[in-house]
Amino acid sequence: MNILRKKSASININSLLGINIYLYLMSYVLFFESGEVRIVYDGLLLLLIILGTTYILLQKRVILSPFFIASLVYGIILLVSYLYTPSPVSGKYGLTYYGICLVIIFILTNYIDCRYKIYQLIKLFVWAGVAISLKTFNYYGFGMFTMASNYTGSTRTAFRIGGDIGNSNNIGMYCMFATVFAIYLISEQKVKIKGIYIAACLLCTTVGLLTGSKKAIIILFVGTAILFITKKGNSIGKKVLMVFIAICVLSLIYWAIMKFPFFTTIKLRIEEFLKLFSDESSSSDDYARFYMFEKGMDAFRNHPFIGNGVYSSQYYFGAYSHNNYIEILMNTGIIGFIGFYAIYFMHCLKIINGSIKFSEFRSLVYSCLLLILMLGSGFVYYFSVYFQTMMVLISSIIYIELKRKRNAVKTE
Repeated sequence: MNILRKKSASININSLLGINIYLYLMSYVLFFESGEVRIVYDGLLLLLIILGTTYILLQKRVILSPFFIASLVYGIILLVSYLYTPSPVSGKYGLTYYGICLVIIFILTNYIDCRYKIYQLIKLFVWAGVAISLKTFNYYGFGMFTMASNYTGSTRTAFRIGGDIGNSNNIGMYCMFATVFAIYLISEQKVKIKGIYIAACLLCTTVGLLTGSKKAIIILFVGTAILFITKKGNSIGKKVLMVFIAICVLSLIYWAIMKFPFFTTIKLRIEEFLKLFSDESSSSDDYARFYMFEKGMDAFRNHPFIGNGVYSSQYYFGAYSHNNYIEILMNTGIIGFIGFYAIYFMHCLKIINGSIKFSEFRSLVYSCLLLILMLGSGFVYYFSVYFQTMMVLISSIIYIELKRKRNAVKTE
């Protein structure tokens, strides 16, 4: 009788924790940056800690995944760096946000133990993108198409949706990642009603483009291309077909950007960014980021091994450096850089070694991991719950697929 009760309690906590994770990440995407109803976000975080702890205790096992251990090691390095940071006030915020990420990583790595939960998390990324798209659409209304179409001027004063309810760049990235995840689910035949996910793709892509985020464009084009090119299937004919489909889809999106006037802002921002590689003048935003890169490297050279301390970029720039690699080198030096990125490159090695070669998640892992590494040159994500959750997803896929592979070998 006691055994049945314990099993029933475990099932109930499992369901409640799954719902809590869903609501928490959704609230993070919707409310964290805007500061709206912050009490909801904080309450869901507290509930997540309580339910997560209860779930782990009922399971009577603790999974200390390689990703969590690596994240914990970097957290310790970050904590030590607080002792010598020139920005102690900002440093407290950095430590707090990273501490929250550690809690999320620990709970999620213990919760995600099967393919079903992996797919639930994948779908969560899709619906989080849909939710922020609908919130954005609700705020601006159909008038945003007219405002974007009538815009003439420089990209510095361009009309970009999202800035009034959060960060335009982040909203753009949330939307485009939702599109990439939705395309994956559709292409792998993992959803019953494809029409809903196709509609999600159209909505998120439209809103993502209207944010004017260059990182969103990278996610859309690179992410979609990798999904099709690396899709499971060994025949040369199938690979050629996937490449052809990728070219057609991306060409259609490019045509839409060039054709419709309400995409003028993103078109101009891409053109101005490309001018950096020519003799023509570019936007002040791009030059500011190059300046941060150079000054950040100078700060790193002053203390190459242990760095200048957590959030030291606040001391040098009055803001974070808009580059995850530079931020980590400035803050914690080579020691911190190795501590943070070692697990990323371990995952890359496992992929190269064929650990998930025949996995149905292969294309998604390739796409997400490469995108995270690429996007690190344009923004700081080491304390982002959203991107750390995505890394948990990647790590859990690799861990679960390797486990399935070993079990299959044993049964042969």
